[in-house]
Amino acid sequence: MMRYLFCLLLSLPLTVFSQTKVYTGQLKSPNELIFEYRSNTVYRVNNAVMKSEYLFIDGEKVYFRDRKFTTDVKYTIKSDVIYKGSSTSTFDLLFTLKDQKLYIGNSTFRTDCLYTFKDGIIYRGDSTSSFDAFMSYELAEPSDLIYVAMMIAPY
Repeated sequence: MMRYLFCLLLSLPLTVFSQTKVYTGQLKSPNELIFEYRSNTVYRVNNAVMKSEYLFIDGEKVYFRDRKFTTDVKYTIKSDVIYKGSSTSTFDLLFTLKDQKLYIGNSTFRTDCLYTFKDGIIYRGDSTSSFDAFMSYELAEPSDLIYVAMMIAPY
């Protein structure tokens, strides 16, 4: 009984502090970690020990670092859509996440698919071929996939 409680206490921090992570390769090793999302902050990871605050998420707004001025808004996220700046106009719609695929604008055409997310692997375009796999991810919550899309969209 005591051993069971000890194991439960050891595993508690792992579940409470789970993080969404993006890696440059498919191995998901600490050396390939480039982004980490936790507690409304996206960290840019330079190496296994050094990381810096990159983006701050407050509700639907995504800011550079911890700024909260309207001019500092990089993206606005509403459900599975990413807008430029603080706008939610269709003219500022950048990306749409639909069926685990990231599309340009509000298109769902195969040719407008930038990335496909499947089983923790990110593929280029509308493909799940191992030749098109170039990044991987871990999700703390299934709804965090939009944040992974936001982090890798510039790539």
